[in-house]
Amino acid sequence: MANHPSALKRYRQSQHRRLINQMNRHKLKTQMKRLRAAIATGKAADAKTLLPETFSLIDRSVQKGVIKK
Repeated sequence: MANHPSALKRYRQSQHRRLINQMNRHKLKTQMKRLRAAIATGKAADAKTLLPETFSLIDRSVQKGVIKK
């Protein structure tokens, strides 16, 4: 464990960022599963509505550095 105040602060910040990244990854995986399920079952209308939402979520995840480009 860190001893310096700045190192302790960085530790707290990294833990907070890890939780946020984990939450964003979970949202992205869930959205991808929903889209794939809609495509697999042949529900074109559902897939058309889920596609822009999924692209938006992917773009935001890349922008925030949660996933690689």
